[in-house]
Amino acid sequence: MPGFVLPKLTVPEARRWLPAVVLILCLSMFGMVAVAMFSVGADPESGPSSLPTSTAAQGYQGLKRLLLRQGHAVSSNRFEDGGEGAQALHADIEIITLNHDGLGAIRRMRSASSSSSSETSSASASSQAEEQPTEANVPEKRRADHILYKPLGKVVIVVAPKWVSGPARGKPRWGSDPQPYPEHVLRRMLMVLSPVASSPSPNADYDEDDENAQWVRTTAPAGKEVYDDGQTLLTYDVPVYTIRHSRLAGPITVQGAAGQTVFRTPLAVGTITDLQSITGPNLTPVLVGPNGEALISKVSVTQGRAQPIAPVYLVSDPDLLNNQILADPKKVIAALGIIQALAPAKARPSVVFNLTFNNLSVDRDLLHALSRPPYLGLSLSLILLGLGLTWAAFSRFGPPLPVAEGPALGRGVKVLADNAARIMAIAVKEAKLGPAYAQLVRDEVLKARGHGLSNLQQAPDDLADRIGRLYGASDTYTDLKAGADKLLTVHQLIDYARRLHAWKEQIGRSEIERAHK
Repeated sequence: MPGFVLPKLTVPEARRWLPAVVLILCLSMFGMVAVAMFSVGADPESGPSSLPTSTAAQGYQGLKRLLLRQGHAVSSNRFEDGGEGAQALHADIEIITLNHDGLGAIRRMRSASSSSSSETSSASASSQAEEQPTEANVPEKRRADHILYKPLGKVVIVVAPKWVSGPARGKPRWGSDPQPYPEHVLRRMLMVLSPVASSPSPNADYDEDDENAQWVRTTAPAGKEVYDDGQTLLTYDVPVYTIRHSRLAGPITVQGAAGQTVFRTPLAVGTITDLQSITGPNLTPVLVGPNGEALISKVSVTQGRAQPIAPVYLVSDPDLLNNQILADPKKVIAALGIIQALAPAKARPSVVFNLTFNNLSVDRDLLHALSRPPYLGLSLSLILLGLGLTWAAFSRFGPPLPVAEGPALGRGVKVLADNAARIMAIAVKEAKLGPAYAQLVRDEVLKARGHGLSNLQQAPDDLADRIGRLYGASDTYTDLKAGADKLLTVHQLIDYARRLHAWKEQIGRSEIERAHK
């Protein structure tokens, strides 16, 4: 653009902006350390799944936030042993949401039958003794023991899954196209509600490389199955759970089952799609639907074995507690009423969500130890020490501190300091070069016109004035030379040099013009 002049950009001195850069880098480093130290126990973000950390319709993040707003103490447990100390995370209510992690691994069982005849050929005996693996869904003993005998709460609420959903397009934390949970998978998940017994394996000495060795096949009692991994023999129940889905039109009201003392008043739970109910030999309904559907049941242990040390309740339909309750105020009131009814007699019971059943557990490494009491104080002390060192380094920038006089630093150091001082002294006296520069320009003008400096008939300054008048220069050399002694600054020297250069150029141009005429 005509007439537009870009502003002159000036970079401040390094001593002004370098401390700020150092401070930002140090704070960023300690910020990253702080995030790493204090986020190791935080709840991870989850996609569309039935997890306490999920914000999708199948998750329970809404219930967690509701409880916090109501004044409940809410925490999350990610340690398999429940955290440091027996009472570290012991709450009034422990909520467990089942998913594939609670099912346990699909393992391979050996089910080879031994030979019954000593006359069988060696090839036949070898083939009979050969391992014949089959798939078995074995409940994890530590999961079953935790629910029944090692809970983190005075009351345990186990929530069964109902929906399988994939991530929504463009919003991976949202769910889309929910489908009913496969019933056979849900039945295998519910196997953790029964105790799992372990005993030494009768095949502890089995050698697969020995052609004569035979795998001892263990017969499971009625209603049970066994799993033998060669070291431990697990015996677990296979209860027959009946899962039903009822299509009820419009809002519904649920009420306590006959003879129970937990739910004393009916609860309006709004509209629930495909109301899911679960019944089994170890389940006693305490909350039922309009047609008697078992929605919440108390878990017991059959066959005269030890009962759970804390009341365990199974919520058959997760829509009573998951994020879908946020769409209807009645459902919110009903969910809070369910938590209050199942809790011990307490105004605002504390709640812990157990994430170890959802494949969200953490290891016991050094980083986790340093981020939790009692070693958290060490981490905080190190961070404060680092900040103090940062401030000490930052305070170094600024005017130099006076150095006390002392013994000589050495001849080499003194010479360098003297040279630097002389150079700086010369640099500030550039204005004294004016007279010498005026003489240099005068000599160039005289030589250009054939006047030797050694055989001049008159003074060089007078000759320069005469040449200037002859060629019509605007200034006389005598006036220009007189101004050289009055220069005080470098800027005045620059202006003076420009005037001398202009005087020289005027004489040269006039001479050229006369030659062309």
